[in-house]
Amino acid sequence: MIGAVIKIILLIVCALMLVTILKSVKSGVSVFVLIFVTAAVFVFVCTQLGSVIDFINTLASKAGIDEQYIGIILKCIGVCFLGDFAAGICRDCGESTLANNSEIVCKCSIIVIALPMYIDIFNLILKLWENV
Repeated sequence: MIGAVIKIILLIVCALMLVTILKSVKSGVSVFVLIFVTAAVFVFVCTQLGSVIDFINTLASKAGIDEQYIGIILKCIGVCFLGDFAAGICRDCGESTLANNSEIVCKCSIIVIALPMYIDIFNLILKLWENV
């Protein structure tokens, strides 16, 4: 794992140097390099998270937590990662408005994704309130 992380860091540093050079020559090409490297890093991170997700699912099943809730939480985390990557690329390209839009879309998506949890919590509160 450490070796793979070192390779990714080296890729990022090389991309940084290439993007810095290309910005002065052809800024349009530097954006594509930036997007490609960001996508490569994201794919690497996603492939490494498989064992972590399996471990979380195992813990959740032992604790008696509904798998639906774990799925919702993992989806929300994924949306956060995607939004952060998109916002970072937008900011690097000087588009802070698009970066802010990306973050807003992700926040709204998380609210929608987590809606089943909100409903269950609200129903639980109603049941507890009825017993009081």
